[in-house]
Amino acid sequence: MLFRSMDDSGALSDLARIFSDEKIYVQSLNAKSVEHNRALYDVVLEVKSKKELNDIISKIRNLKNVNKITRL
Repeated sequence: MLFRSMDDSGALSDLARIFSDEKIYVQSLNAKSVEHNRALYDVVLEVKSKKELNDIISKIRNLKNVNKITRL
């Protein structure tokens, strides 16, 4: 999954909390700052079902300053 948000110092900890609370295994996570004070996150997760993935995407969408999420 690939998503963009405003570059916020607490964003990565918010993501980690969601993954931990939902007991989601993170295979990889790459975060980088890009133009105009934004951050780009490339995340590979191991989920049990499409429903679980959709639930995680929904929780990430509810985070402050998340602009766009794309499933890859």
